[in-house]
Amino acid sequence: MSRVSVIIPVRNGAATIESAVNSLVWQTYDDLKIIIVNDRSTDNTYQLCERMADASGKIVLVNNTGQGISSALNYAIALSDSEYIARMDADDISFPERIARQVDLLDNAPQIAVVGSSFMRFGALNKHAFVPIGEDACYYCSRLFSPFCHPTTVFRRSALAATGGGYDGSYDGAEDFELFSRMLDSFQGTNIEEPLFAYRIHPSQVSATQSARQKSLSRRIIKRNVGKVVAEMGQIKAYKTILENIPRPMVPNALRSFRALMPGIG
Repeated sequence: MSRVSVIIPVRNGAATIESAVNSLVWQTYDDLKIIIVNDRSTDNTYQLCERMADASGKIVLVNNTGQGISSALNYAIALSDSEYIARMDADDISFPERIARQVDLLDNAPQIAVVGSSFMRFGALNKHAFVPIGEDACYYCSRLFSPFCHPTTVFRRSALAATGGGYDGSYDGAEDFELFSRMLDSFQGTNIEEPLFAYRIHPSQVSATQSARQKSLSRRIIKRNVGKVVAEMGQIKAYKTILENIPRPMVPNALRSFRALMPGIG
């Protein structure tokens, strides 16, 4: 049994899957396996992955039925038996020490259930992206948006099992926001401030192709999450506490969310 399972869903990722997988094969942390879920690709993704699996004992390759991202992720989780689950997408790059740094943090901070990292954007946009650092910042950010860049995360299998057991397919497009806000209802999370990941920006990713659906789903999650904080401390104090604990660059987005929610919360 490997301590870490890295789960990668892929559909028609032939152009980038090799570099993504190689960035995991070459990690300084060795006690891991890579579970690739081919989700009805129509290009030669499966053949490329099959060749990599033949060359490396770390790779497990399976096919899924194309029922969506949550289905693929849950399938991979069900196939794993690792203490830690790591995410990765088929078009991104993990820096060599990524997994080692995240496992070290989880091993030495038992109160932390999920850890991500800051990252570098590349492709259509080249920029260092900052993320909230610390348990409080991540919790209060999770009320309004995901505090983690999904493919940078590593989380405890035990925490996942204790908070519903997996991704909710009805939230495909915002499945990470839904999962991590649910997980942080009961557990703590943080990010590593140093960039450990390169995140590819391109026109076909979900945030570009499903923005209307993603926004609609996010509003549902925000209403649920903020409603819980409001129930604990009242509307004005809840909004003030959230604003005081999230990173300053995120405050404008938070205010827009509050304005949209005010008629239905309190």
